[in-house]
Amino acid sequence: KNDKRISVFIKSKVPEETIKEYLYKSFFEHQFGNYFLQLTICHDSDLLEVNSDGNLVNCKQYFRNIRTEPANKPIDSSLVLIYQEAESRYYLGDIYLGKDSLTSFTLFIEMFSTIVPSGFGYPELLVDNSNQIDLTGYSIAKYHHNQLVYKVGEYDYHGSYSVLQSWPNDHFFYLNKYLHYKLRLNSSDVLVVSRPGRSYAGQIATFSFLFLLFSFLAVLLYIISTGRKQLSLFKYSFRTRLQFFIMGTLMVLFVLMSAISAYYFNDIKKALIVNQLNEKSKSVLTELQDKFTKEEFESISDKDYLQQQLQKFSIIFFTDINIYKRSGELLATSRPKIFEAGLLSNLINPEGYKQIIKNQKIFYLTREQIGKMSYYSAYVPLSFGSDASVAILNLPYFARQTEVLKSFMPLVYNYLNIFVLLGILGTFMALMISKILTRPLTMLQQSLSEIQIDKKNEPLVWNNDDEIGQLISEYNLMVKKIEDSAGLLKRSEREMAWREMAQQVAHEIRNPLTPMKLNIQYLQKVYNESKPDFNEKWKSLSVSLIDQIEALSEVATVFSELATNNLLDKEKIDVIQLVSSAIDTYKNYDKISIEFKSNVQEAFVMARQNELLRVLNNLLKNAVQSILPNEGKIKIEVLLIKDLCQIIISDTGRGIPEEMKERIFQPYFTTKSGGTGVGLAIVKNIITEMGGEINFTSSINRGTRFVLRLKSMQQ
Repeated sequence: KNDKRISVFIKSKVPEETIKEYLYKSFFEHQFGNYFLQLTICHDSDLLEVNSDGNLVNCKQYFRNIRTEPANKPIDSSLVLIYQEAESRYYLGDIYLGKDSLTSFTLFIEMFSTIVPSGFGYPELLVDNSNQIDLTGYSIAKYHHNQLVYKVGEYDYHGSYSVLQSWPNDHFFYLNKYLHYKLRLNSSDVLVVSRPGRSYAGQIATFSFLFLLFSFLAVLLYIISTGRKQLSLFKYSFRTRLQFFIMGTLMVLFVLMSAISAYYFNDIKKALIVNQLNEKSKSVLTELQDKFTKEEFESISDKDYLQQQLQKFSIIFFTDINIYKRSGELLATSRPKIFEAGLLSNLINPEGYKQIIKNQKIFYLTREQIGKMSYYSAYVPLSFGSDASVAILNLPYFARQTEVLKSFMPLVYNYLNIFVLLGILGTFMALMISKILTRPLTMLQQSLSEIQIDKKNEPLVWNNDDEIGQLISEYNLMVKKIEDSAGLLKRSEREMAWREMAQQVAHEIRNPLTPMKLNIQYLQKVYNESKPDFNEKWKSLSVSLIDQIEALSEVATVFSELATNNLLDKEKIDVIQLVSSAIDTYKNYDKISIEFKSNVQEAFVMARQNELLRVLNNLLKNAVQSILPNEGKIKIEVLLIKDLCQIIISDTGRGIPEEMKERIFQPYFTTKSGGTGVGLAIVKNIITEMGGEINFTSSINRGTRFVLRLKSMQQ
């Protein structure tokens, strides 16, 4: 009313379209973005065509008749609420603009509410989302005097407030799988906001996501803390590689299944869009064909009337509608702001024009783009009856990113939960399967580590004739060959031992026989020559002969005892008692002290008592001989360490020279002038035959230390 430019426009007879455009951009474009606006300027004599039958009525009178209907609700002197439904409203306002020299001008404003979800059609492109709250998925209802007067969204609210009356105000509550919040605005109005309740899959998905996140962080921290050196162990573990292979195979298969499912889900969604646009285009065509005849449509002079009809159809069918002429120019649209803002051209998509007009297709779907926003767009020919098409109908389909994400979220939730569940089950399966598959290998490894040549090795039993069975068969064959080889080796060792023993016997017998033979030959010579000192020579040589005979007797005794002992069975012997018995034989030397220590009261081994006693006597005898005629000390220790019985005999005697240490256990070798060279060789053979070992350390003039190790039979 106070804008002086309007008066200037009227007096200057500026075209009405220019005045409407000025009014829209100056007063309505930003303040009434949620309404479809229809601006009509009427002067006193203007006639208006309100129906398709061609009847004309006075413009001002037509709008004033609508305003004065009894059911209308005046808002103020210039604005009236014509009707109100749950999802739409219609307001009518009038403003006096002024007059020229002939008539007065009045602006009538029709406002149709656009109470539709925010993802509907082109308006998303015209909204600055930086300060907008995304209400996608929410439903809103308003009750006035216990009756539903306004609703938006997918939830099917009851027409009466009595259904929700029992629930408390200002509280959340669940009803019909939706989460609701009820807010009382005043004594007569209640606002209800609702959104779908979170599904069980969505709730579990939170745990699944956190599980994956913390699992990834744990693996990352493990890699950082242990480094590549620790990870290199995985390369050599067959069980670990098998576990990773099983889990990796499951994960790869699942990812492939997810990708294929997402691909088919997208195809199904596209098919639904095609069907939806096809159905909507047919419905819009039917409405237009019912509303107009071919002649009426071609003779439409009021573009605003056609545009108003498209806006109503747009609300009904929940889609934007564009109509293009056969020439490809825009005729009318339910969303003029898109074209006015320059976001879309007034010319049709060339490909759509080609398919409908040139190729005469009855339906064509393509993807179009406004900036970075891509959407589907359907084109159908607009015809009346069997006549050729008079225009082209275009229906764009918009799906916002939030809506696309919302449609994919249930699928994402389910796949995320399945992925985690499959990962956990796959891990347990990998552990169990790898354990089962590697059990025969573990058994084979353990058996290989326990193979001993000197005892019988049990074959493995495997009933399946598979690769593992073949491997175990080869193992059993190897065990049999080892057993045969061990028998041959023992036989060879026995034969070699007897050959060495025979050589030792021959050597020990030959040593005294040679001087005996020389002495007897010398006596024969003295006797034949009848020398007077024959008796003296006889007495002297007889003593030497007796000594040589005793040496032969000692050798015979040693080998006789050795042969006899080998025929005896081994028995459980207490080493403590045996050592004490051996010590009693040598404790009477005045110049030698013997000390005995042990960390146990009893120490049992499997051996032949005479053999082990001979070993102890031989070592003690050598210790005594290495000390005499000087004074010294012999120390004997019996220690039980794990499954070994350890006997230590050390002395403070002369010691063994360095050059003789390597030959100390060889037959015929002795460090004493009167020794046979048999004692330590026999000791070594006895201990080795018992399954034990013997070694020594020695230093000149500081003594020698022998260590015997036998397998303990301690209980």
